Amino acid sequence: AALAHAARPSSSGMLNSAPATWGLGLQLGHVVDAAGRTLPLVGHLGLGGVVGLAVPGAGVALAVTVSQLSVRCAPTRRLVELLLRECGLRLKPGFFAED
Repeated sequence: AALAHAARPSSSGMLNSAPATWGLGLQLGHVVDAAGRTLPLVGHLGLGGVVGLAVPGAGVALAVTVSQLSVRCAPTRRLVELLLRECGLRLKPGFFAED
């Protein structure tokens, strides 16, 4: 119940020069599962390509740290997409600034 409350959109703004939606301190996004359902994603992009996120409806959580900070998140994004794909999920546009 607490995570569902935190995942409700409460504000929007900019993150890395791109629009972002926030719920109680968490960045919000969506994934699509193998059945075509859209599921909420909660997480946070950190400095230089670090990210932590969860898809509560799919029972999936992951974190990525990098050994070399980068202004662009493209390598992190590709890794997150690969990991989510292995879990039967597809990231919808809007979570990463490059979308």
